[in-house]
Amino acid sequence: MPSTFEQSADVNQLPHHLSERVRVIHDAPLSTEGDFVLYWMHHAVRSHENPAFEKPLDLSFDAAFVHESPVRWAARNSSKPSRPAAECWMFHADAKWSLEHAGVDAEASVRSLINSFFKSIGQTPVDPIFYQTRYWRFAAAANPLNVGCLWDATLKIGLCGDWCQMSRFEGAALSGMAMAGRILNMKIGVPHKLQNLNA
Repeated sequence: MPSTFEQSADVNQLPHHLSERVRVIHDAPLSTEGDFVLYWMHHAVRSHENPAFEKPLDLSFDAAFVHESPVRWAARNSSKPSRPAAECWMFHADAKWSLEHAGVDAEASVRSLINSFFKSIGQTPVDPIFYQTRYWRFAAAANPLNVGCLWDATLKIGLCGDWCQMSRFEGAALSGMAMAGRILNMKIGVPHKLQNLNA
């Protein structure tokens, strides 16, 4: 078992985002006469505070759609408003890669996806110091309609969602705007361009 001095030295060698959370509560010399050591550990994962990378990645962009790569979307979460400054990225994998890696060891999947991302931008891979993964089976429509929204003028009812426009987050917002255009036109009359986003 390490001495108190060695324990303190280990704490000081931790990265800043970890060492600032560690407190030495009892620094008395270690006893060698006891029969056992009681160790009570409390652990909490706070993904919004944990950096994915130890230092900021030297990239000229904060978000990108990636082509010819298993990564379809990459975003520097720490660049968004009111987010901690610690370097944190989010990667969306495409459907093919996701299906092939469903149920695969999380660490292997993360390494494969990150390596693919760095390869696509021509840089040497950087290993994360923290990661979380989520397999979202129904994250995106394979064949979005790209019509803005569906609207029945006779019944005055409609459907909207990301599956109606691009099958992405912003597509859901655009589809909702298209639906709002239909409803406003029914009530007060609005220009047709607000009803059909593809016009």
